[in-house]
Amino acid sequence: MKLFHIINNISVENYAGGAELFSIRLLEFLPKEFERHLIVIWQCGTEDEKEIVVRLKEKISIHFLGDYFNKKKTFFKAVRSYFKLLEDLEPSIIHSHSELPDVFGIFTKIFYNKKTTFIRTMHTDKQWQKSLLFELIFVKILLPLYCDKEVAISEMTKERLDNRCVAKRLNKLSKKIYNAIDEDSLLKKYEPKDNILSLDILGKRIRAISTGRLTEQKGYRYLIEAISILHKEIDIYLYIFGEGDQRKELEELIKKNNLQDNVKLLGHNKNACMFYKDFDVFVSSSIYEGFPTVILEAMVLNIPVIATNVSGSRELIINKKTGLLIPPKNPVELSNSIKYLIANYDKALEYASNAKKLVSQYRIENIIQEYLNIYNNPKIT
Repeated sequence: MKLFHIINNISVENYAGGAELFSIRLLEFLPKEFERHLIVIWQCGTEDEKEIVVRLKEKISIHFLGDYFNKKKTFFKAVRSYFKLLEDLEPSIIHSHSELPDVFGIFTKIFYNKKTTFIRTMHTDKQWQKSLLFELIFVKILLPLYCDKEVAISEMTKERLDNRCVAKRLNKLSKKIYNAIDEDSLLKKYEPKDNILSLDILGKRIRAISTGRLTEQKGYRYLIEAISILHKEIDIYLYIFGEGDQRKELEELIKKNNLQDNVKLLGHNKNACMFYKDFDVFVSSSIYEGFPTVILEAMVLNIPVIATNVSGSRELIINKKTGLLIPPKNPVELSNSIKYLIANYDKALEYASNAKKLVSQYRIENIIQEYLNIYNNPKIT
């Protein structure tokens, strides 16, 4: 069976996100009966992209369509290249991840072959935030019309999909499947190392960590403001792994609050989890989420978690049982929650222990089976 997965790019250290990483992970674990093709709309030419191509080439055929740095000039070339692949390879199933890949899926059904099975995973509860018109056209009208099965990665996302007028009229219900975590691989990476010395955070300090793209969605502005509040009372340090278009803005905020010694933007590190054992708390300050795998990783590694009470995060964290949930966009509540966990660290460790017990349901093996069921029967509910 020929299977296309369509994603934006595979430069995970610079431009890609959780949707792309999940697609790659899913393809890697699918059984050999699938002829797997990864359709990458934008080629970035970065070193991490080249490393992924080398790592995957034995299992997965990778096809680049356009140039990330010349999107306008190469978009139609990308579309033509995509249809050439459709004609040459004749896939049975296409599976899209994120906004533009979803559009390519719609193109497939309208202009190529309406009998090709089109599946898409919605990785966040909000799409097309910069264009309400595109959200109306694609998400609310065309996708429920042409997509054979939509997968939601959280309960909130499922509610949004199932409540669209067109979906209701056609009786097209989405299927909730949480994102997966490769627990065994993660634990192999998580070995005692001395790498933490390079971060210079040893000593009697409170150490908080967060991981994610430096974008408005992740709410790092509010987390930095929370550290500014706490810094007046306790010796606290925040380290953020990730890269993104908000770096300059966040650096200016750090400087404005005289936090250059207390808040560090460390860039992307594919092995960031190796450092988790040396931190006191993991903080997710997102304004909205799909299903945050970074929280899952912290749960696997037994790190106390504080997260904002948003879709996805609240399905992982049970307040005052597996972590703390606080309102988004609220630096004062963030600072209070960090202070509470530090003052009640026995309770924090109890939360972490409870959280670790819940992780097994998100193992990659379980999630793979759910997707196999959909590939075999897209009408499954």
